[in-house]
Amino acid sequence: MGFDSPNTAIITALEKLISEPELKRSRKEQEIKIQELGNRLEKEQKRTQEFQRELEIKVEETQKQLIYESELKRSRKEQEIKIQELGNRLEEEQKRTRELQRELEIKVEETQKQIKDLEKNIEKAERREIYLEEIHNNYMLQVQTLIKQKQILAPGEKKQWWRFW
Repeated sequence: MGFDSPNTAIITALEKLISEPELKRSRKEQEIKIQELGNRLEKEQKRTQEFQRELEIKVEETQKQLIYESELKRSRKEQEIKIQELGNRLEEEQKRTRELQRELEIKVEETQKQIKDLEKNIEKAERREIYLEEIHNNYMLQVQTLIKQKQILAPGEKKQWWRFW
């Protein structure tokens, strides 16, 4: 296992047993982060939908304003110029909306990557926990065998004086 002596192995195992609550705590923190990222994603989607609604309302308002102004004493050239301007604005707003949608998609992908990373970390923590349990069980088995071996050697019996090796 790469330990210099049984003492270092025991010390390492005990240290890992002590750090086990930190693994559980980090798992809970990761689950909270996953929930927070999900909440953020929902908020961003709602904001995008609200922005699109507001954009549609603004477009409708500007179109109504154009119709109203055209019905008044404006000439046809002025109407065409304003229609072109509103078309440009609409295109710009559509571009802006597309950019926001792209940004949102990127954020969603990043969030999904983070969720996957957090899930991997949870899996690693669970594997570490199982590994530590196995180390602990193996250690306890070794201690039990050592105790049994000491009992088998006939506890009251002494070595003969000429057997010093």
